[in-house]
Amino acid sequence: MTEAEWLAEKEVPILLKHTNWRSWDRKPRLFACACCWRIRHLFRNDADAKILRTSELWADGLIEFHDSLPQRIDERQLANLAHPPTSALAYTTRQGSVDVVCAAGFAADSIADTQAATDTWQAVRDAEEAFQVALLRDIFGNPFRPVTLSPEWRTTTVLALANQLYESRNFDAMPILADALQDAGCENDDILNHCREPGEHVRGCWVVDMILGKM
Repeated sequence: MTEAEWLAEKEVPILLKHTNWRSWDRKPRLFACACCWRIRHLFRNDADAKILRTSELWADGLIEFHDSLPQRIDERQLANLAHPPTSALAYTTRQGSVDVVCAAGFAADSIADTQAATDTWQAVRDAEEAFQVALLRDIFGNPFRPVTLSPEWRTTTVLALANQLYESRNFDAMPILADALQDAGCENDDILNHCREPGEHVRGCWVVDMILGKM
């Protein structure tokens, strides 16, 4: 795959295949968790959310394997996460990932006309895959354009902002992080533009990870 093909690709499984990460590594796990958080409104209780928080902790090495989390989470662990049953963490290993997230919020039987239901499903699926492609790029960045963070850019302010974003799971202050980085001497367009461009940022965001020294 070339850089042009990477930037033009619209299917999540194809992009995941070319990230060279194993499905149980940190970034793919956080990507799958981010997909699951998109259907948080369907969670039935706090225990459902705890599954994802625990998976995030395991991904970051904050809990051990034996501390209630299986080494690999697949559809069995998330079969009861939402209604209808879904398993977005299976995302990292199989094609059905976009479909299961869409299915959690789409009731085809509510549309009497079969063709209308099919058209609506396809529109929902296309929109969801486009969103998740953006999530994937937020986490993995551009593998054809590696970026190195200069040590002097990791000022006290930059580190504090990055930690706050990561721990709170609220990335609204990404443009402020860009300003702090620029004040520290960063003029890298890839970094600054990623912080300032509109779009979703989640745990695993490549810029925040780079600042915090996470892989």
